[in-house]
Amino acid sequence: MASIRYRNSLYQVQIRMKNLSLSQSFPTLQSARRWASCEEARIIRESDPSYRYRPHSLAEVLENYQRRILIDKGRSHPDRWIVQAFLKLGWIGKPLDQLSVQDIADYRDQRLKIIKASSLHRQFFVLRHALTIAGREWDWDVPEGLLERVRIPLKAPQAIRRITQKQQIKLLSTCLETGRKDMHLIVLIALRTALRRSEILSLNWKDIDLDNRLITIHHTKNGHYRTLPIAKDLHLQLSEARRAEEGRLFTLSANALRLAFDRIRAKADLKDIRFHDLRHEAISSFFEMGLTVPEVAMLSGHRTLSMLMRYSHGQLDRVRSVMSSGGIP
Repeated sequence: MASIRYRNSLYQVQIRMKNLSLSQSFPTLQSARRWASCEEARIIRESDPSYRYRPHSLAEVLENYQRRILIDKGRSHPDRWIVQAFLKLGWIGKPLDQLSVQDIADYRDQRLKIIKASSLHRQFFVLRHALTIAGREWDWDVPEGLLERVRIPLKAPQAIRRITQKQQIKLLSTCLETGRKDMHLIVLIALRTALRRSEILSLNWKDIDLDNRLITIHHTKNGHYRTLPIAKDLHLQLSEARRAEEGRLFTLSANALRLAFDRIRAKADLKDIRFHDLRHEAISSFFEMGLTVPEVAMLSGHRTLSMLMRYSHGQLDRVRSVMSSGGIP
């Protein structure tokens, strides 16, 4: 079983199994997980040559995916819920070579009566990723194209929810009115940096360079660290809040943050605003500042630029203004 810890700016992996002990260090969490997963699969495969060809069930795939890939995600992470829900299904215990397209299609039809197509897309994404990992990294015999042959309705494009300046002020002031200075700083960080909830909660004081006005994010969704500038008002708040050179900025769990934000938005009469909308608002404001898509991607951590294009529609007025004034020089 592999253990991963972050030390001296590196992710250190330790594997102890089958009377073997291996260790390696990596610059990103993603590369550490990949190495650990591949090495564990190799050790099992070499100790039992028939393991690769033994018929595995989809339940085994998901159980191993949860143990190896989702191990560093919090207990409340949506992907964990999805895997747990799949494991309760009867047909999930079938060997992979006995699973049929009809099994998947029947599940799709049942779920679409209860949930939105967007939620089903997310469930299938997790299932597809687990099968891909099992085939490529664990060398399991996984049938190809099983999920690809099942059609799922296209997700309707979601409009970006904007938070007005008045709403931002109301949200921040309510944090202070309720005595939650920690939530005031969290909300301000989200609005000024576009950091995800998990990225904010993983921040340490050593990641904050107040002299150069920079924040370095090590624990990211995609495993790639990034550095971004600190806005003037955020710099002031961080300077006032700093109590130590090391340690975490916040001791809240993801669930505690969610509950606190729910109470604050309810008191502020802003129940329609979700925490992730703060990230959307920050990204939209980056574009309004005149930043390009690659520049915004550098700040937001998006690895696929197409994901940012839905935020850039507000640039149409600026482009139209340039074109109407004689075009781009």
